[in-house]
Amino acid sequence: MSTAPGPGISGLSGKVAIVTASGSAGDRSVSIGRATAMLLARAGAKVTVVDHHRAWARRTADLIHGGGGAAIIAEADITTEAGCKAVIAQTTDRWSQVDLLANVCAIDAPNPDEDISSTEWQRRTEATAAAFRVFTQQVLPSVGDDGGAIVNVTSLAACTNGPPNVHGQPAEQIAQVTAALAAEAAPHGTRVNCVGVDFSSAGAKGQLLRHSSEANGWHAASVVTFMLSESARMVTGQMLVVDAGASLPAD
Repeated sequence: MSTAPGPGISGLSGKVAIVTASGSAGDRSVSIGRATAMLLARAGAKVTVVDHHRAWARRTADLIHGGGGAAIIAEADITTEAGCKAVIAQTTDRWSQVDLLANVCAIDAPNPDEDISSTEWQRRTEATAAAFRVFTQQVLPSVGDDGGAIVNVTSLAACTNGPPNVHGQPAEQIAQVTAALAAEAAPHGTRVNCVGVDFSSAGAKGQLLRHSSEANGWHAASVVTFMLSESARMVTGQMLVVDAGASLPAD
């Protein structure tokens, strides 16, 4: 008889994780990236904090250090192959390998009063998918012998609040990219999943949870952390939605 796993999140202690977009503009609210980096560190992972604002990354690293965790910072443009390689090199120089990647990207959503064409919306979607693809493919050779886990994080609000003629298409494209990357990563013993987040009630089709107004970066980060852990070791190629019920069918 196989041994039953223990409760909760497991298998993160001693792992090496890269978390992109893990800075925050301030301390009043916590971004998904910062919250993910902090939760991974609390679970015993060693974290490379990546952000294009060095000061924001430094603050996240300081918070991790203050809690007794291990972290280094990397300032890079992870939408480029060179930027991804630089982050990976800095991580492996310090800790020899990469086990986990939380790639916190987002489709660049327009302002409510911004008139945007379907062509521009598609361009932004493809840029996000490319960011997922580039970092995933670059990190695979650095994954250790025990395999690893990658979670790409995107904004479902951006996916669903675009021009009427492209509604739903971005989310479908991200899901397809996730499945394709999972198939590519499987021989490396690595899982690839996506977490789509929407904590905005705008455009909600169904009934939001009563406590949806309390949603913040920690709630999404908890799901990302679980998906990176050994507790989710049999899950790959999936897109998990965290939206407090916004995408549920209407009554």
